[in-house]
Amino acid sequence: MKAFSGDVTKFLCPKCKQYYDANQRFCPKDGTRLLPGITHNENKTQNIFTKALARQSATKELKREPIEEQGEKEIWKAQEIKEDADSILEIDIETLEQQTKKQPTKVINPLKIPSGTAEVGNRSIKPLGREPFTAQKPRILIGKTLKGRYQITNFIKQNQKNFVYLADDLITKPLRKVLVYIFLEHNLSDKILADERISLSHIEHPHIASMIDSGSLQEGNLFIVVERPQGETLETRINQRGHIELSQIAKIVRQIAEALNEAHRNRILHRNLTPRNIFLTVNEKGVEQVKVAEFAVSEGDDPSYLSPEQIEGKAATSASDIFSLGVITYQLLTKRLPFQAESKKQVLELQKAGLKITPSQLRVDVPSSIDNIIQKALAYEPSNRFSFAREFGDLFYNALVQAESESETKTSVNPTKSNQITSSSVKSSSNPLLTQKIEILDKAKNAKLNKSSRLRPLLPILSLITFLSIAAISLYLPIFNRPITKSQNSVVIDNKAPQNNAVIDKQPHSNSSLYFRNLPENLTEELAKNYRDFSFFYPNDWRIYPNKSLFVDVAKKNKDGIPIEQFLVTFYRSKGNLQDDRPTIEKLLNESNEKLAKQLPNYRFISQKEAEFAGMKAYQMNFEATQAEKDLKIFGKRIFLPSRAENSPGLIITMIATSLSSDIKSAEDVGVKGEMKTIVQTFKIED
Repeated sequence: MKAFSGDVTKFLCPKCKQYYDANQRFCPKDGTRLLPGITHNENKTQNIFTKALARQSATKELKREPIEEQGEKEIWKAQEIKEDADSILEIDIETLEQQTKKQPTKVINPLKIPSGTAEVGNRSIKPLGREPFTAQKPRILIGKTLKGRYQITNFIKQNQKNFVYLADDLITKPLRKVLVYIFLEHNLSDKILADERISLSHIEHPHIASMIDSGSLQEGNLFIVVERPQGETLETRINQRGHIELSQIAKIVRQIAEALNEAHRNRILHRNLTPRNIFLTVNEKGVEQVKVAEFAVSEGDDPSYLSPEQIEGKAATSASDIFSLGVITYQLLTKRLPFQAESKKQVLELQKAGLKITPSQLRVDVPSSIDNIIQKALAYEPSNRFSFAREFGDLFYNALVQAESESETKTSVNPTKSNQITSSSVKSSSNPLLTQKIEILDKAKNAKLNKSSRLRPLLPILSLITFLSIAAISLYLPIFNRPITKSQNSVVIDNKAPQNNAVIDKQPHSNSSLYFRNLPENLTEELAKNYRDFSFFYPNDWRIYPNKSLFVDVAKKNKDGIPIEQFLVTFYRSKGNLQDDRPTIEKLLNESNEKLAKQLPNYRFISQKEAEFAGMKAYQMNFEATQAEKDLKIFGKRIFLPSRAENSPGLIITMIATSLSSDIKSAEDVGVKGEMKTIVQTFKIED
């Protein structure tokens, strides 16, 4: 609002509307106080105080109306005088021009106004937005989101201490699957576990499933969010396979020991170490890696893996975890438990009696030095066990590696060394004579029979087979590492730059075969992500050709580098069975025809049909080609072998042969006749 400005020359009577000279202050007619009227620099705006006085003067007039007399004083009463609207001065002239019609008042029902506070009540029994979580209704949390981030998608399991859920981490892209553990805390031991979980949140170790987050429900239940390891459990590996190779067992046990050692260093115990919570994952380099999960989650509930002090109800220590690792190690070596009984009491009695059957009595390739290490880990008294988990892991690893190294550098000409041949090394063998001899050897050891008397007739046979196998391996091992150059006349499908992506296990199938096992250690990143475990035996005059786009490329070629027979394996994304894979296979068939037509001269598609491979339903296409200048015919099959689980890698197996093979006359003969028949007959899916 602007202030009054200008020199007053006239004053106005607001009542009679007459102007008077500036030297008058009251109207001579009615005695009303005069107001500034005309100035030299007249402005439309007027002094706010003057206008306020004008309004007051226009609405009220002081009349001399004596109410009572108190000596010389008189009390005057203000009396309101009704005036016309035109007689009242407005505060601001501009306001009149800008006035708009008033909006009607909105009527609001006070009962419909939302409360500014949450509904009162006990959140442990009346949480906001959902029904309360209880031990009787654990699935009530499915579909709910914790901390605005972890959306629970499935209920996995429960025990006396906790409930386990699968959840999506909503802030990661792509969504990451995590595990949510919700706890029921009742006593002091539960508080100790909670304190250890706080310590676990600060640990980052390659062999420990990391703790991502923690919090509490409205009901007061604590929860933690833990990494969900990708891969099979150690329990699955033990149950689905035959004897696991000693070198693999050595790596697995040492990595578990390293995980325990790191946890113990931070005053964290596992208390429930079993093959079920040990995962075999593949790291970013494609190497198999152990992940131990469920640290500080609950007390153990399987007596077969519990230490004596845990069965007796005493407090667990780091020695308790070492005992559990000793049980798992024994099981890895022998596929049986060291102390197996129906009740905790019976298990405890067996533990007190000590280990009666050592691993070397159940498996002939286990050195006796391992027996002493296992017995120390399984000692009844905690003080008699290893002081540190890593001490046990390193000692066990070094003993196995040393024994395996010695067995590879020595031949078995001396009959006393015949125990270097193992039942595990021929578990895929189709040689019935060799398999029978090894089974007899195992049975003799298990029954503690006199080996010298029972096995004496077999020793020359076993020694001769071992000698021939090692000799064949020694002859061809340098070739595997020799740089491969592609001949102009060679027929190699999907061949790219040489890369050592295959792992060869030097195990005898017969005196004319070598053993191949597809392992993830040396695969490229793409192959490791789509890894499938398979094995087969192949003729010992064949060679492995490194190829970074294939799991394996094994072939027999002539001196000019032209394949006589060739076997190649790669992958495709499978939905778990042949029926669901049909649309994918149809697309792959078209792509295969286009690609093979570019790679092979005079390519011809012959047929396609359902088939069987490695005991599984598969789909097969046959093709032929002709290299006229070399008078060379090429025959081939491509097999599409679905996976056993949805969204897992299936296998594409390509088999080709040329007219250089005297046994192959058509595409149907490939893999049925000729030397490749050995590969097809012994091919085995291991996972």
